[in-house]
Amino acid sequence: MKLLKNVKYVLLVLLMNFNIYAAIVSDNDGSAFITKAEYDSLKNNFQSQIDYYNTSIDNKIDSAIASYISGINIERVAIETFIGNGHSTREFVRNFKLNNTNRIGDYVEGYSAVGMEGCNNDTTYFQTGYFNMSLMTLDTGVAAEPRKVSIGTNKDTFLYIQDSTWDSTYKVCSGQLECIPFTAWFGYYTNHSATPLSTNFTRPSNFIIERVDSEHWGFQSGSMSVSMGDKTLTAQPNAVFTSLDVLLNEYNIECLAGSTVPSSILYTLHIDDKSKLGDPSTYVPINKGWARVRYNGSNPTDVSNTWIPEGAYKLKTYHHKIHHTYALTDLVIDTMSSLLNRPIKYYNGLPLFKASQDGNVELTLKISNDGNETSKVAVKSGSFDNVSFVEGISLDSTSADWSVDGTKVWPSSFISNQEYKLKFDVKKGSYYFIKVLPSTEDHNSVVNIVGDIKNTSNN
Repeated sequence: MKLLKNVKYVLLVLLMNFNIYAAIVSDNDGSAFITKAEYDSLKNNFQSQIDYYNTSIDNKIDSAIASYISGINIERVAIETFIGNGHSTREFVRNFKLNNTNRIGDYVEGYSAVGMEGCNNDTTYFQTGYFNMSLMTLDTGVAAEPRKVSIGTNKDTFLYIQDSTWDSTYKVCSGQLECIPFTAWFGYYTNHSATPLSTNFTRPSNFIIERVDSEHWGFQSGSMSVSMGDKTLTAQPNAVFTSLDVLLNEYNIECLAGSTVPSSILYTLHIDDKSKLGDPSTYVPINKGWARVRYNGSNPTDVSNTWIPEGAYKLKTYHHKIHHTYALTDLVIDTMSSLLNRPIKYYNGLPLFKASQDGNVELTLKISNDGNETSKVAVKSGSFDNVSFVEGISLDSTSADWSVDGTKVWPSSFISNQEYKLKFDVKKGSYYFIKVLPSTEDHNSVVNIVGDIKNTSNN
């Protein structure tokens, strides 16, 4: 507009110097010349025309500028956002790792309660005391009580996974499962009319209680016999094979990684395999027991805790059916993956928005740290890779413009709960992610967007 006005001033100067090419004469000099009055009249008329065109041009320029500005406002549109608007965010942790050790342990438990008891005549005791009565008690516990045995130190701890509801080819994690391989053996035989007269008994041969012909946890019947002279007493105990499981709290699984995620292969238990037997674990020994035979008021046989030699009987325990094929880097976050319809992993950062048009985006960012500590921040086009954290902004091209609070200076530390106005160039259809690295491992950070994210066209 300034250039057009300069042109008008040049025309006016040329007009004012028109007397170089025409002579101004008096009224008696003839019709070939114009008088000074006629010249002044022509000059005034021409100036009026110039003023009219000048005003018309100014109005048209002002109208064009107003239309352009109005068009920009119309092109500012809402974009597809993935933070806020009912979508939950997650905390960023400085060091993304498992708090509980992932391992195959050696700790197992067993429970033994198999007993036999007999008496030749219940009424004899009440009539004549101990005389003429035979009483026999055998038990794999301690002093006729059930016995629990534990062996080892470290419990199994497996990553507990299941298929993603977004795409079953991906896996998600619920936490870690602490597991104790456990086998119980229990049953009782009693008969108060068939006790043998002999006070001698023969201990059963060595044996192992194990799961037979099954790939799953469950019950299994067995047999235990004791010979006493002319009689054989047989109990029909049951064995149960299972694992005692507790889901451990793995808080980081609910968070996002501020930097990298470990890629080492872990022991994992899929929910579909929870009822399946895996490899055998440690044997639980039944190396104690209790035996007593009474006859005519005496105890010719009274053995406490030694009638079963060490290593004679064993309970076989089993691990879960585990896999050793997945790492934390393989797992996806189900809700975010469903939202974007693409795999989002713990190291990918937090998706902010998808640009609706070429132009720029304006947003107000606030990072909240639960310890009121500072955080480092990175923003980029596309998701982050599993590499060490690098602060700053990385856009679709090296020439893309950006600013923070109106300056091209990226803060070295974002103060907790302080607002920062970001503006940067975007490309239609591109996804933009943010990643935050808290100052310490003790306190985590959360991303907040204040107000709306606006996408403005450059056209």
